[in-house]
Amino acid sequence: LCTHIRRRDIKLKRLKPNEAIDLIADNVKDVNASDYCRSAAQVAVLGAAPRSNVWKMSGLRSWSRFAKRVLGLEAHECLPPTIEGLVGWATAFQSRGTFDNYCGAVKSACLMWRLDTSAFSEEILWRAKMAIAKRSTKEPGSPGITMQILEKLVNVALDERDVKSAALYTLSYWLLLRVPSE
Repeated sequence: LCTHIRRRDIKLKRLKPNEAIDLIADNVKDVNASDYCRSAAQVAVLGAAPRSNVWKMSGLRSWSRFAKRVLGLEAHECLPPTIEGLVGWATAFQSRGTFDNYCGAVKSACLMWRLDTSAFSEEILWRAKMAIAKRSTKEPGSPGITMQILEKLVNVALDERDVKSAALYTLSYWLLLRVPSE
């Protein structure tokens, strides 16, 4: 049905609201009206940020794998998640950002299917996210590259007339890229 709506959206683009309503009314006869509205809601949830659908699918696959393999749930039992399940799932992550994105994906799926999303607003989930952030911080004694170290690296590269390396060090620092050592 989502493709049904998307195709209709293209035709609805340059129409005034009343013209669009008439076109929808004429074309919804081949589809149940409640199915059409449910499909429109799915498009609204999924289509709000179409580029994010890739990570949404990754997030749903990750949650589904955890729910099946760790919690022992069947595929039809995976949604909506429980707070206990989400907190358990959080222990598998090293990056809070990834976990946030994946939780957003699972929540979007729950919204799309009109399922309960209360587990996502529990304080303990926020605490689990903080625990991920704490785990992912650097170990004492292994400080990250500071601005002073970057300046020294760039100066050494420039002293050796290696402008490309100096630019690479600067870009890597600012964009947080990991450059393999030679």
